Amino acid sequence: TVAYSNMDVAVGVGHNVKRNPLKAAEKSVSNVKKESRYDNRILIELLPTAVVPNIPGVGQKVVISSEKIGNQALKLLPKILYLNMGYDRADEVIEILTNTFGYQKIIGGCTMDDNRMLRSYQFLNRDYFKNSLCIMQVDSDIKHSIYSSVPLERRKGSFMITKTDADLHVIREINHKGAKSALLEMLKWRDAHLPDSIYSFYKKIFYYPFGFEKKGQWHACMIGGFWGENIILSVRAEKKDMQLLSLSIEKLFNTTKNNLQNIKENNAQMCFSVACETFIETLGNKIYEYQKLFSSYIDIPYLVVFMAGESVSTPEIGCHHLYEAINIWTM
Repeated sequence: TVAYSNMDVAVGVGHNVKRNPLKAAEKSVSNVKKESRYDNRILIELLPTAVVPNIPGVGQKVVISSEKIGNQALKLLPKILYLNMGYDRADEVIEILTNTFGYQKIIGGCTMDDNRMLRSYQFLNRDYFKNSLCIMQVDSDIKHSIYSSVPLERRKGSFMITKTDADLHVIREINHKGAKSALLEMLKWRDAHLPDSIYSFYKKIFYYPFGFEKKGQWHACMIGGFWGENIILSVRAEKKDMQLLSLSIEKLFNTTKNNLQNIKENNAQMCFSVACETFIETLGNKIYEYQKLFSSYIDIPYLVVFMAGESVSTPEIGCHHLYEAINIWTM
């Protein structure tokens, strides 16, 4: 429990966020937009990650090897979104909350299951939802600070997206070739010519991120699935030029150390952090060393949650929905 006498807290929820992100944001904000005695405001958001749709005759599959069936499934995406399944809309939501409703500081992210993307729940008080945007507005007389870092580094290799679909959520061609085959070829994936190689690759996709730079931040385009030759993304591929990236464990630890040192020097009272759930898989047992970082640097209440996509917005860096990132809020 975080309790403080000079603090106002309000919560709100908007449903069907994948079907209509703007309407969900309007509804949730209408519950919290109240006058406050305090000038320091932050918004914490919680929304669903991508959920693999249950396609008749196919089932809930992230990999569809047949090019014909994959293209047919692609045509169902509008209906899939209407049913609140498919890719998340988190990158759109953070832009709406920042640009339409004027929130200057936001932290949050997407909830998911055990990384199978079969279901996603959001929580508010004693209630739980499946396809909703839950927000908490915090106003206080204590200054809010947000620290954001993306420990990704360039690796050798880049490519051009030459054909997209579904409002930039689907890559159909890379360098004028089928997207899946072109990506495997570029990464020199073993046995890429074999039909079943895509299944072994999908299990390792967190180790092979690619993305683009926006306002000084690397935006990883996380792969949600392969439908035939089509690559399904969790977020929009906002740029055509893509860079192959890699997660730097050393950079993750060093940037976190620097941020925690600043938090300690600024005498923060509490700390809430949103980190990428892929860290749990890529760090392995080093995740406990990462936990010890927080305990060794700061002697205040803290909570680190691991989510499937990390949203952040500040006046200094703008609004972003990131992957392979860690964002920290203190007050």
